[in-house]
Amino acid sequence: MNVRSSMGRTILKVHEPTSGQIIFEGNDITNLSNKKMFPYRKKMQMVFQDPYASLNPRFTVGEIIEEPMIIHKMGTAHERKAIVQELIETVGLKPDHIRRYPHEFSGGQRQRIGIARTLALRPEFIVCDEPISALDVSIQAQVINLLEKLQRERGFSYLFIAHDLEMVYHISHKIGVMGGYGMKKKVISLMLAACMVMGMTACGSSASTTDSQPAADGTTSETQAATTDAAAQTTESTGDKELAVQIGPDPETIDPALNSAVDGGNMLLHAYECLLIVGEDGTLQPGQAESYEVSEDGLTWTFHLRDGLKWSDGSDLTANDFVYSWKRVCNPEVAAPYAETVLGMVKGYDEAIDGNLDALGVSAPDDSTLVVELANPCSYFWQPCSICYIKPCSGSYNRS
Repeated sequence: MNVRSSMGRTILKVHEPTSGQIIFEGNDITNLSNKKMFPYRKKMQMVFQDPYASLNPRFTVGEIIEEPMIIHKMGTAHERKAIVQELIETVGLKPDHIRRYPHEFSGGQRQRIGIARTLALRPEFIVCDEPISALDVSIQAQVINLLEKLQRERGFSYLFIAHDLEMVYHISHKIGVMGGYGMKKKVISLMLAACMVMGMTACGSSASTTDSQPAADGTTSETQAATTDAAAQTTESTGDKELAVQIGPDPETIDPALNSAVDGGNMLLHAYECLLIVGEDGTLQPGQAESYEVSEDGLTWTFHLRDGLKWSDGSDLTANDFVYSWKRVCNPEVAAPYAETVLGMVKGYDEAIDGNLDALGVSAPDDSTLVVELANPCSYFWQPCSICYIKPCSGSYNRS
């Protein structure tokens, strides 16, 4: 179990703390006995990381969701059954699922069952312990959208624990990056700007050299690359928030599709321009795309490229270059290491990685318009559009 999960369980007193204090609603619950903690259990609940291991395989879905209410003696049997039925529908499952067993469901459905069980006691505070890390990329978006919807409707607070810092930025109102042991996690450049906006001071340093790299718009951009593997780490506190930044070694390649190191990705963010940019105030700003729109069903994203985009050799950069580049990322012969992470939510991705590149839901109706079709609605598809791994790569250059 990692340090983040241990912290979440300690806050709920599943694990006993060895030092420090746990304050809930102004009360110090650090040293409360199990008996005295019992009333707090209704108010503090958890969504677990593994959607299968956290469910009793001998119980039906209805029994799993009802069990917390039985333990806390909530309502009559009839009232509990009604609440179970309501929760089943709330999390997007079908009424007849109530009689099925966990092994009959997919990972995303099991996590919905776990969320329904968590909601049964009407908690005020929920620890989400990496609730999407075990799920496919396309399913992750559905679970995140559900969590956001439930929070809007019911008004509870989340402690959302995750190693995916882009996801943390998307769902969170306040962000904390753990120090000490957790400081070894690398922080991507997108999050540096985002965390500073949210009241967190970012500070990093290392012995470095300055390199000038060609950018996709024909300009040059100053990039910093650490000269040693043992990167220096610096932290600066703002109140009770702390952001740790680690700068790593030079990348092995400047090809966005082939770069496999987070450190290299950080450098490439400065060497290449993105479709969209996250500004210092945390808002999305034009990059290579001067604007974009999303269809009402959330399945189609249309990007309008700005005029005058050029490659460093002076040739025009068009929407067809994006289509080529995105399909290249999915090409099994290229074996791009981050293909699923950045494009797994695009319609036809599974067919594309099997070799049918034309199945990928990306097209260019004209030179300045890029259309992307998703397999499922995803409110945060802007994120992969603001990182380096799917930046355009010249088809003529690669062929030569």
